[in-house]
Amino acid sequence: MSKHELLKTVKRELRELNWRIDLKIVRGLSYREEARRHRILLRQLERLNESRSEGIFGKMASMAAMFMF
Repeated sequence: MSKHELLKTVKRELRELNWRIDLKIVRGLSYREEARRHRILLRQLERLNESRSEGIFGKMASMAAMFMF
């Protein structure tokens, strides 16, 4: 899998995971397992973006881009 495909996959999984977490919050259910997976995916995304980011501005831009659809 290329780096671009991996980035796309991780971002898609984060969006789906955020949706599930939101539903569990609304229903009043525990979302501990989902939160753990979310942290792992964010770390993976940060590692993948390290080569592309330059300083704090680059990191903020990449995080903002992650939430765009």
